[in-house]
Amino acid sequence: MKLTHSLVLGLYLLPAIANAEGLFISIEGIRSADGYLMLAASSREEYHGKTSGCSIQLRHGAVKGHVRLSLEVPANKMIALKVYHDENANNKLDTGLFARPLEGYGFSNNATTRFGIPNFDKAAFSVEDQPSTKQLSITLNY
Repeated sequence: MKLTHSLVLGLYLLPAIANAEGLFISIEGIRSADGYLMLAASSREEYHGKTSGCSIQLRHGAVKGHVRLSLEVPANKMIALKVYHDENANNKLDTGLFARPLEGYGFSNNATTRFGIPNFDKAAFSVEDQPSTKQLSITLNY
């Protein structure tokens, strides 16, 4: 049953991971090859919800160190990226005391905050008419 769900999810995400054109994202500081990287592109309306509610998502096998990904995103629209390293592959960001993340996480523009997620304006950016020229780097925090 899990294989069927993974296959369906994989087919659904094919347009999002095409390498021909899109937004190129470098994820840095990945501490292990365990689990998956979960990436979501969010509009302002989607940003504060769970990653699973975002319309553009990508799940990629973790690679220790860094990985470069490609994601198709709408041009001329403000979006923000959220990424986390699901090390134990349980499809959620594990948290500890006071909701402090136990797994790696990061945001576009390497936006930071003391508690919770940074506001949308700190993480947001716009992709122009030629998205293949846009490159971002996100460093994970553990």
